Amino acid sequence: VLQDMIVPTTYWHNPLNRTAYINGNTYLADINNDKYINQTYIQNLQSLEKFVMVKYENDTVVIPKESSWFGFYKEGQSIEVESLYESDLYIS
Repeated sequence: VLQDMIVPTTYWHNPLNRTAYINGNTYLADINNDKYINQTYIQNLQSLEKFVMVKYENDTVVIPKESSWFGFYKEGQSIEVESLYESDLYIS
């Protein structure tokens, strides 16, 4: 599996095929609680006193660059981006 050999591939989130992303991703789907809800991840994040997220306006490596702030493409397409505050993760 390519994700076992090349670290950046563990960060691939396929916006056009959520099922393939969840079933095939070895890291990102897990740490984002997309596979199942891991209460330890939630508690660890909530226990932080400070949390810094950095987004570079001209970033060409992180796509979409809004994912640096937990944003991502709206479901089923790869053009329009929603912020964390618009996402189901934030709303629920």
